[in-house]
Amino acid sequence: MKRATLSALAAATVFLSALVFSGITEDIQWMPLAALVLVISVGLNSLLASKFSELAAKLVLILAGLLIVAATLAAGLAERLGDTYSLIMQSVPPMPADPGFRLFLVLLVWAMYLIADSALALGSVWLGSLALWVPYLIIAFAVVNPPGAECFLFPVVAVVLWLFGTTMARYPERGRSQAGPILLLVVALAAGSCALTAVAQSFINTSRNKSDDQLTDPSLNLRRDLKQGEKREMLRYRHAGDMGEGLYLRQAVLQELDEEGFYPAVVGRDFAGGVIGEDPPSMGSLATTEHVDVVISLKAVHTWLPLVWEPMTTSALPLGQVDEENRTVFFRENAPHDLTYGVRSYYQQPNTLSKQVQVNYQDSSSPYLQVPDAYWNVLGYLAQEEFSRYADSPEELVRALLGYFKDFKYEIVNTEGSSVETIADFALRDKTGYCEQFAGTFAILARMMGIPSRVVLGYAPGYLDGDSWVVTNYQAHAWVELGLNGAWVPFDPTPASGLAQGVERAQQENTVSPTPTSAETEEPTLAPESQSATPTPSVAPQGAGGGGDSGQLPWALGVVGLVVVLVIVGPTIWRRAKRALRISSDDPEKIWAEVRDLTRDLGGEWVSGTPRQQAEAAAPAFEAADRSDIWTLAVAVERGRFAKGHPKVSGSAKLVKALGKPPLSWWPRSMRFPT
Repeated sequence: MKRATLSALAAATVFLSALVFSGITEDIQWMPLAALVLVISVGLNSLLASKFSELAAKLVLILAGLLIVAATLAAGLAERLGDTYSLIMQSVPPMPADPGFRLFLVLLVWAMYLIADSALALGSVWLGSLALWVPYLIIAFAVVNPPGAECFLFPVVAVVLWLFGTTMARYPERGRSQAGPILLLVVALAAGSCALTAVAQSFINTSRNKSDDQLTDPSLNLRRDLKQGEKREMLRYRHAGDMGEGLYLRQAVLQELDEEGFYPAVVGRDFAGGVIGEDPPSMGSLATTEHVDVVISLKAVHTWLPLVWEPMTTSALPLGQVDEENRTVFFRENAPHDLTYGVRSYYQQPNTLSKQVQVNYQDSSSPYLQVPDAYWNVLGYLAQEEFSRYADSPEELVRALLGYFKDFKYEIVNTEGSSVETIADFALRDKTGYCEQFAGTFAILARMMGIPSRVVLGYAPGYLDGDSWVVTNYQAHAWVELGLNGAWVPFDPTPASGLAQGVERAQQENTVSPTPTSAETEEPTLAPESQSATPTPSVAPQGAGGGGDSGQLPWALGVVGLVVVLVIVGPTIWRRAKRALRISSDDPEKIWAEVRDLTRDLGGEWVSGTPRQQAEAAAPAFEAADRSDIWTLAVAVERGRFAKGHPKVSGSAKLVKALGKPPLSWWPRSMRFPT
């Protein structure tokens, strides 16, 4: 098989293995780009290798890769590549199209090809096969809720083709006979990968999110949506009220705060639509007493269901969970896509204040009042100097908090989150940031002044398109709810210019609106508000949200996978280990034992008798050119046995190496005989 053909084999198997990524992203543009890169690389590699040398070809390809990386940095795409890891770690498949992730996939495929092709040049087939498992490992170890097992057939088939093709090239006469052992080896690799994945998932998932090991970080989704270079429609909604007024759509609530910022603490019960919670407490003049019915049509995957505050009931939904305290609905698995549902809510526009405002009483241990000391160290003086004078007037205090940000600048900056360092830079130095910093600083200052607060993530109203409102990723937003007058009242400290930027970006990118599906044309039916009382919520167990303790499952899968690996590759590993120990000893007796086992592994006959008799019987199992080496070893063994003072023959280990290696086999023939 020609070198160019092997290079093409490397490219084809790498691309086939990378197709596993099709199960986690909606983006398909990376495929033709990666294929083009591989075709160019194979052609350039073959041309340079034929004209110059393998080394020159690899150097040129590596240089080309460095130039691509330099161009990436110059084009300002380095930040997108830096966000790709977080995107993979936190997104629920299918992930939206993202230029950074697309670039990452193309560069990954190219790097895998370089490794596989270099492995061929070095004669190390196993290094190339390990490179083909990289996509599987990335998805299995990093992605929340990885796709089904059928997607992992891509790398499995790729490894089978790789091993079989390279074996045929190296041993044409044995290639076909090796199909069975190669298949067994691939099964062992797959089982081993699954075992590692199962164990690693039990550790990785628990560190992804402080609140829940099956939910994506809503803050990361917000940042991704705002920074995404391509407009993407997230949902549409209609309501029976004044269509000239859009609605804020609420998804996740972040009530916990530590030095790294706000994060959710999810408590939920199973929920498939119906009554979310009891009627809201009296809001006095802070909110309307009229409810609003909203029909929402999702256009993308939403782990946290968009709802209008304060939701009372919903139409039928896929099975998820509801957090009654925060009035949020979320999905630990099978997050909905292309779903249309109805919500009945008591709606309140943000920043509505009355002249009679009372702060909700909260115990000092309430999470809605907790502020770590590190925040006091950077914002305590500001709170005392700017807002303590309004301590006796909650209304004036809230107005002062909102007014504090009037001179701040809205900009989607690289600094993310609401950590101590980020908030200090935003509030005291740069005074530039986006909604996450505005909301985080506002909520922290409110807590310092004794007002319960929590950060809310969701979407700003969007823009009107015909008879419905369109919400894109550019409307991803964060605001605050304050505990006032016995209720949670929304406030948005982000300047109006920031919200206008999102609408302007969305409207400037004119895209054809998707045709409504049949599901969208049917009006959802809201569940009756008199539905029976719901069970008391309880903290959901770790793992999938179906109840029961699944914490031991990864370990059980890991043990089963390890047993499978040991059964399949254990004998081969033991055989290779014995061979390595014998050869390293340079002892003719141990070397002769290796010749005996190698003869049996190759299908030859080993007889009882003298070393010379054994060498004569074993010779047909070896190539004609190697038979003299067997006789040399036999003589060395006889001299060692019968002429104790005679020195050993030097280079005996080298001689047995020249005889060849045991063929790939599940259970070597030499281990089927008593030794």
